[in-house]
Amino acid sequence: MNDAAVWVPVPAMFYWGWLVPLIFGTIFGWRYHRDQVRLGNGIWFSLFFYSFLTMLAITILGSNIHWLIIISGTLFVLLILLIGLILPYKLSCSYGMRGSCGVMRVTRWRIC
Repeated sequence: MNDAAVWVPVPAMFYWGWLVPLIFGTIFGWRYHRDQVRLGNGIWFSLFFYSFLTMLAITILGSNIHWLIIISGTLFVLLILLIGLILPYKLSCSYGMRGSCGVMRVTRWRIC
């Protein structure tokens, strides 16, 4: 066993926790299939997505594979940077704002 690795004891019966994202995903899929434009669909998808990420993190940390933990942590940090730094800038530029990106000017009664 590698002593430098992060070790989180995960009981064998905790792997039944994968049923939670499976149930949330099934409910989301069923409700989305019935009606695609409902606020509840977003809530069910969020429950599915975050429970899936939580179970994935618990499984990765419980595996005690050092390189897998490092790669997963690095990809998570890069994902947060992508969402937090790059995506808002790209969204503000894609809405057709005139002038420099992210700067709105008001002319008469409309925002350009």
